[in-house]
Amino acid sequence: MIQECLRDRKGGSLIIFYDPRQEIFGRGCHVPEAGPAISLQCNFRNSRMIFEAMRELVPVEMELHPRCPKGVEVTRHIQKSRSKALGMIGELLKGYLEEAHVRPEQIVIITPHTRENSLLAGVNELAGRPLVEDPAQRQGAILHTTIGKFKGLESDIVILADIDPDDERCNVNARYVAMSRGRHALHEFWKRAW
Repeated sequence: MIQECLRDRKGGSLIIFYDPRQEIFGRGCHVPEAGPAISLQCNFRNSRMIFEAMRELVPVEMELHPRCPKGVEVTRHIQKSRSKALGMIGELLKGYLEEAHVRPEQIVIITPHTRENSLLAGVNELAGRPLVEDPAQRQGAILHTTIGKFKGLESDIVILADIDPDDERCNVNARYVAMSRGRHALHEFWKRAW
């Protein structure tokens, strides 16, 4: 029981945040009855553009905070080939790193599968920057991770690649989770049209 993790089980506080759309592991969610439920109605994380893209995908039961920035328009590309997709991602990264002066640690590339099972297999750097899988090594590098591993985290710029409508790891909830990780910019690369 999670309550046993509290230092003071009688006087301690336990707050559980739960979004049923983020259930991507197929285990169901067993939220203990721990007191009153309060519905959070305001999104503070995402830019307007990302929020609207999420709303296109699923009914979102919250509103965007009025002061959230507009952000960058969400882009969607078809991965015609691995080399072309890598070239497009490399150019996108160069634009952010060299022209917009974004720090590499502000960017994450998310795929449904691990690097060796993605278009990034064998790739150790992009746009002259190392590609790492450990968030602790993110300084000066671009992070690559999976949808499941990046759940609960966020990044200024998210590049979501290898999206395949026939892959269970790209189901609607998984895409929603991946899209919602982005704060300012989201770029999607699909293996084929949804």
